[in-house]
Amino acid sequence: MAEQTKPKGGGYLQALKNILTNRNFLLLILIRASYSIATELNKTTISKFGAAVGASAAVLGVVASLYSITQMISRPISGRIIDRLNQKKVLISTFILYILVNILYVFTSNVPLYIFDRMLYGFASVFVMTSMGTVVGASVDKKAMGTAFGVYLFMPKAVSAIVPVLSVNIYNTMGPNGVFYGSAAFCALCAVLSCFIRVEDASKLYRAAAEKAGKIKFKLSNFIAFESLPAVGMRFFTSFLFTLTQTYLVLHGDELGIENAAIYFSMYTLLSMWGGIVGGPLYDKLGMDFIIFPMLGGAAIATLFCGFATSATHFMLAGIAFGFTYGMSNPACSAAAIAMASPERRGIATATNLLVPDVCSVVTGFLIGYLADAFGYAATFRVMVVFPILGFIFYLFSRRKIQNAISAKTDA
Repeated sequence: MAEQTKPKGGGYLQALKNILTNRNFLLLILIRASYSIATELNKTTISKFGAAVGASAAVLGVVASLYSITQMISRPISGRIIDRLNQKKVLISTFILYILVNILYVFTSNVPLYIFDRMLYGFASVFVMTSMGTVVGASVDKKAMGTAFGVYLFMPKAVSAIVPVLSVNIYNTMGPNGVFYGSAAFCALCAVLSCFIRVEDASKLYRAAAEKAGKIKFKLSNFIAFESLPAVGMRFFTSFLFTLTQTYLVLHGDELGIENAAIYFSMYTLLSMWGGIVGGPLYDKLGMDFIIFPMLGGAAIATLFCGFATSATHFMLAGIAFGFTYGMSNPACSAAAIAMASPERRGIATATNLLVPDVCSVVTGFLIGYLADAFGYAATFRVMVVFPILGFIFYLFSRRKIQNAISAKTDA
């Protein structure tokens, strides 16, 4: 049975004490920290590796979209499976898959195999993130969930903040294989730690709900938590920046002659953990306005800093702006998604929260590939500021409905 913290009074400090004495939480923080190191090692230089095996800028954009499509397709399936099976077994299995994919990268020397590696890597990441988020959601009270997710996301990022720059240094001194072996080692640590997690038998909740509902027919709502979309849908207008920076930022820096452009990723990781610590309690106390407006503003500022960059300082400031504001949204949206869903749909709700950035990446991946190939990296960053601007307009017209939907479910 998953451990669950209950609010016992005393406000924020008491909530922190309850969370940090929760066995599952401590294990998940360690697993998340190791996982963050493994993924940051891999993703920082993966486009550089792709270019080295023969992928053009346009192909890298297509690969980014295919990667996101793989995640988008896998995400609803992962939520459905995780709600029916043991999260521990899913976690261990996917970490083993991660290890195998990293080893496969070592033997990759052409574009088709590189594409296959990326798709497999995306598939594994979906199940890991959905499983971990589901266990966190099962361990805390709804009204303290934002704070809990803030703590959960803070400590791992504190560990992995320096990894992007380290990844570039390892790549430049030891070659790509040094990066892949390092990532595989931390995935192995994740698999070992996952063996000690205590989780409830999710299939019991699923069977109880199935018996109550009668014969279950195929429904899209069995794979997507539409009830959670009002809380998490706004992330669509900012998540493009992940695909854009992971695909082209290092190449953009190389084109400008800026060696330390990857400092963006370090700043993003460092500031997003502090954003989460602030955003979680802020959501619990004040609601989504104090999360959504900063998130959209941070994305717009970061995109322009990258587009008009002339030094590593501009990339650093971009990472700070987007890192802190998007970091605020992570615990808030994770908490809102789970709070708005019934207990037997926690996995689907978690998957839906993560599905929104996937959809955005698919939509924008092909677009940025075309823009980068036709107009260059700088122009691509500048043009993409239109997404957060559209987000501002959309939220202004829908904020009251979104706030009412969250309040109705959270207070129930």
